[in-house]
Amino acid sequence: MKPPRVATPVQARPITASKQKAAPKPETARQRVRSEIATKTKPKRDAFLYHHRALFQPLLPENNYITKLDPNHMQPLQTHVEIEHQPAKYVVAQALYMAQH
Repeated sequence: MKPPRVATPVQARPITASKQKAAPKPETARQRVRSEIATKTKPKRDAFLYHHRALFQPLLPENNYITKLDPNHMQPLQTHVEIEHQPAKYVVAQALYMAQH
């Protein structure tokens, strides 16, 4: 009959080159876009959702993202004005498929 195995404490192994911290990666376009979304787009989205929460609340469960938004950290909602005519300095050519209708 074999004697029972006894657990031994794990000894610290030396850090190999593969586990050392790698050099920082160069910034990519994808990282810049994700950063811009986090810093610019998200606050605008949150302000819009909070401002129009009466429209969304009936459709959402009791615990939702909108109820967790802090009104003290909201940026002002950006209002948009519908334009009546094309601004003079912008010239846009209409696509052929749009001109036929």
